[in-house]
Amino acid sequence: MPPTNQVESKSTLRVFLCHSSTDKDFVRKLYDLLKSSIVEPWLDERNILGGQDWDMEIRGAVKGSDVVLVCLSRSSVTKEGYVQREIRQALDMASEKPPGTIFIIPIRIEPCDLPEPLSKWQAINFYEPGAEELLRKSLLTRARSLGRYSNADIEQLKALLATEIIKAIGHKPPRNSGPVMQWKLKALEISPSAVP
Repeated sequence: MPPTNQVESKSTLRVFLCHSSTDKDFVRKLYDLLKSSIVEPWLDERNILGGQDWDMEIRGAVKGSDVVLVCLSRSSVTKEGYVQREIRQALDMASEKPPGTIFIIPIRIEPCDLPEPLSKWQAINFYEPGAEELLRKSLLTRARSLGRYSNADIEQLKALLATEIIKAIGHKPPRNSGPVMQWKLKALEISPSAVP
Protein backbone atom coordinates (compact mmCIF):
# COMPACT_ATOMS: atom_id res chain seq x y z
CA MET A 1 0.00 0.00 0.00
CA PRO A 2 1.46 3.43 -0.93
CA PRO A 3 2.07 6.00 1.79
CA THR A 4 -1.14 7.94 2.39
CA ASN A 5 0.29 11.20 3.63
CA GLN A 6 2.29 12.30 0.60
CA VAL A 7 1.53 15.59 -1.05
CA GLU A 8 -0.36 14.80 -4.23
CA SER A 9 -0.48 18.22 -5.87
CA LYS A 10 1.90 18.81 -8.75
CA SER A 11 1.63 22.57 -8.18
CA THR A 12 3.42 22.50 -4.82
CA LEU A 13 7.15 22.28 -4.33
CA ARG A 14 7.46 19.27 -2.05
CA VAL A 15 10.26 19.79 0.50
CA PHE A 16 11.30 16.99 2.87
CA LEU A 17 12.90 18.16 6.14
CA CYS A 18 15.53 15.59 7.12
CA HIS A 19 16.75 16.16 10.67
CA SER A 20 17.81 14.69 13.98
CA SER A 21 15.37 14.79 16.90
CA THR A 22 17.90 17.00 18.73
CA ASP A 23 17.28 19.73 16.13
CA LYS A 24 13.45 19.71 16.29
CA ASP A 25 13.09 23.32 17.46
CA PHE A 26 14.96 24.70 14.44
CA VAL A 27 13.19 22.36 12.03
CA ARG A 28 9.75 23.36 13.33
CA LYS A 29 10.60 27.02 12.65
CA LEU A 30 11.89 26.11 9.18
CA TYR A 31 8.66 24.18 8.50
CA ASP A 32 6.59 27.22 9.51
CA LEU A 33 8.77 29.49 7.37
CA LEU A 34 8.25 27.33 4.27
CA LYS A 35 4.59 26.27 4.64
CA SER A 36 2.46 27.93 1.97
CA SER A 37 0.16 27.25 -0.94
CA ILE A 38 3.20 26.82 -3.21
CA VAL A 39 5.71 25.09 -0.88
CA GLU A 40 4.64 21.94 0.97
CA PRO A 41 7.27 21.06 3.59
CA TRP A 42 7.13 17.57 5.04
CA LEU A 43 7.89 17.05 8.73
CA ASP A 44 7.24 13.75 10.47
CA GLU A 45 5.42 15.17 13.50
CA ARG A 46 3.16 17.33 11.32
CA ASN A 47 2.46 14.88 8.48
CA ILE A 48 2.31 11.39 9.96
CA LEU A 49 -1.11 10.56 11.36
CA GLY A 50 -1.74 8.41 14.40
CA GLY A 51 -1.75 4.73 13.45
CA GLN A 52 0.26 5.17 10.25
CA ASP A 53 3.44 3.18 9.61
CA TRP A 54 5.98 5.97 10.15
CA ASP A 55 8.82 4.18 8.34
CA MET A 56 6.67 3.68 5.23
CA GLU A 57 5.40 7.28 5.38
CA ILE A 58 8.92 8.71 5.66
CA ARG A 59 10.24 6.58 2.80
CA GLY A 60 7.31 7.64 0.63
CA ALA A 61 7.78 11.30 1.53
CA VAL A 62 11.49 11.23 0.64
CA LYS A 63 10.71 9.50 -2.65
CA GLY A 64 7.94 11.98 -3.49
CA SER A 65 9.95 15.10 -2.63
CA ASP A 66 11.25 17.68 -5.07
CA VAL A 67 13.88 18.87 -2.59
CA VAL A 68 15.39 17.38 0.58
CA LEU A 69 16.72 19.83 3.16
CA VAL A 70 19.22 17.96 5.34
CA CYS A 71 19.43 19.92 8.60
CA LEU A 72 22.79 19.46 10.31
CA SER A 73 24.25 20.37 13.69
CA ARG A 74 27.29 19.23 15.66
CA SER A 75 25.20 16.59 17.41
CA SER A 76 23.34 15.33 14.34
CA VAL A 77 26.43 14.69 12.20
CA THR A 78 27.72 12.17 14.75
CA LYS A 79 24.39 10.74 15.85
CA GLU A 80 23.43 7.20 15.00
CA GLY A 81 19.83 6.46 14.21
CA TYR A 82 17.00 7.06 11.79
CA VAL A 83 18.39 10.37 10.50
CA GLN A 84 21.25 8.42 8.89
CA ARG A 85 18.71 6.22 7.09
CA GLU A 86 16.85 9.30 5.83
CA ILE A 87 20.12 10.76 4.51
CA ARG A 88 20.94 7.50 2.70
CA GLN A 89 17.45 7.44 1.14
CA ALA A 90 17.91 11.02 -0.05
CA LEU A 91 21.35 10.15 -1.48
CA ASP A 92 19.80 7.21 -3.35
CA MET A 93 17.13 9.51 -4.83
CA ALA A 94 19.77 12.12 -5.74
CA SER A 95 21.70 9.48 -7.68
CA GLU A 96 18.68 9.15 -10.01
CA LYS A 97 18.58 12.89 -10.81
CA PRO A 98 20.34 14.47 -13.80
CA PRO A 99 23.70 16.12 -13.03
CA GLY A 100 23.32 19.64 -11.68
CA THR A 101 19.83 19.09 -10.26
CA ILE A 102 19.15 20.85 -6.98
CA PHE A 103 17.68 18.06 -4.87
CA ILE A 104 19.70 17.77 -1.65
CA ILE A 105 20.42 21.02 0.15
CA PRO A 106 22.52 20.67 3.33
CA ILE A 107 21.39 23.20 5.94
CA ARG A 108 23.91 23.85 8.72
CA ILE A 109 22.16 25.04 11.86
CA GLU A 110 25.50 25.77 13.52
CA PRO A 111 29.14 25.42 12.45
CA CYS A 112 29.81 21.73 11.86
CA ASP A 113 31.56 19.47 9.38
CA LEU A 114 29.47 18.13 6.52
CA PRO A 115 29.31 14.34 6.43
CA GLU A 116 31.44 13.13 3.51
CA PRO A 117 28.49 11.89 1.38
CA LEU A 118 26.94 15.40 1.53
CA SER A 119 30.15 17.35 0.97
CA LYS A 120 29.70 17.68 -2.81
CA TRP A 121 26.65 19.93 -2.35
CA GLN A 122 26.91 23.55 -1.31
CA ALA A 123 25.58 23.96 2.23
CA ILE A 124 23.52 26.90 3.43
CA ASN A 125 24.70 28.14 6.83
CA PHE A 126 21.66 29.29 8.79
CA TYR A 127 23.90 30.76 11.47
CA GLU A 128 25.12 33.38 8.96
CA PRO A 129 23.25 36.40 7.55
CA GLY A 130 21.57 35.87 4.18
CA ALA A 131 20.83 32.16 4.63
CA GLU A 132 17.10 32.55 4.10
CA GLU A 133 17.72 34.34 0.80
CA LEU A 134 20.08 31.61 -0.40
CA LEU A 135 17.45 29.01 0.43
CA ARG A 136 14.79 31.04 -1.40
CA LYS A 137 16.95 31.23 -4.53
CA SER A 138 17.68 27.50 -4.37
CA LEU A 139 13.99 26.63 -4.08
CA LEU A 140 13.07 28.98 -6.93
CA THR A 141 15.76 27.44 -9.13
CA ARG A 142 14.47 23.96 -8.37
CA ALA A 143 10.86 25.00 -9.01
CA ARG A 144 11.85 26.37 -12.43
CA SER A 145 13.80 23.24 -13.35
CA LEU A 146 10.77 21.02 -12.75
CA GLY A 147 8.96 22.70 -15.63
CA ARG A 148 5.54 22.23 -14.08
CA TYR A 149 5.18 25.77 -12.84
CA SER A 150 3.83 28.67 -14.88
CA ASN A 151 5.48 32.09 -14.80
CA ALA A 152 2.60 33.20 -12.57
CA ASP A 153 3.37 30.34 -10.13
CA ILE A 154 7.04 31.37 -10.04
CA GLU A 155 6.10 35.00 -9.39
CA GLN A 156 3.74 33.90 -6.62
CA LEU A 157 6.49 31.74 -5.12
CA LYS A 158 8.95 34.66 -5.21
CA ALA A 159 6.49 36.98 -3.47
CA LEU A 160 5.42 34.37 -0.96
CA LEU A 161 8.92 33.36 0.04
CA ALA A 162 9.94 37.01 0.37
CA THR A 163 6.89 37.62 2.60
CA GLU A 164 7.62 34.60 4.78
CA ILE A 165 11.28 35.54 5.14
CA ILE A 166 10.33 39.07 6.16
CA LYS A 167 7.89 37.68 8.74
CA ALA A 168 10.61 35.39 10.07
CA ILE A 169 13.10 38.24 10.48
CA GLY A 170 10.51 40.60 11.98
CA HIS A 171 10.29 43.45 9.44
CA LYS A 172 7.06 45.24 8.60
CA PRO A 173 6.50 47.39 5.51
CA PRO A 174 6.32 51.13 6.11
CA ARG A 175 3.03 52.95 5.44
CA ASN A 176 2.54 54.25 1.91
CA SER A 177 5.51 52.18 0.77
CA GLY A 178 4.42 51.77 -2.84
CA PRO A 179 4.51 48.36 -4.51
CA VAL A 180 4.80 45.76 -1.77
CA MET A 181 7.09 43.45 -3.75
CA GLN A 182 9.60 46.25 -4.34
CA TRP A 183 9.62 46.97 -0.60
CA LYS A 184 10.19 43.29 0.16
CA LEU A 185 13.15 43.14 -2.18
CA LYS A 186 14.56 46.34 -0.67
CA ALA A 187 14.11 44.97 2.87
CA LEU A 188 16.11 41.94 1.84
CA GLU A 189 18.66 44.16 0.06
CA ILE A 190 18.03 42.47 -3.28
CA SER A 191 17.83 44.31 -6.53
CA PRO A 192 14.77 43.27 -8.59
CA SER A 193 17.05 42.25 -11.45
CA ALA A 194 18.91 39.83 -9.14
CA VAL A 195 15.79 37.81 -8.31
CA PRO A 196 15.74 34.61 -10.37
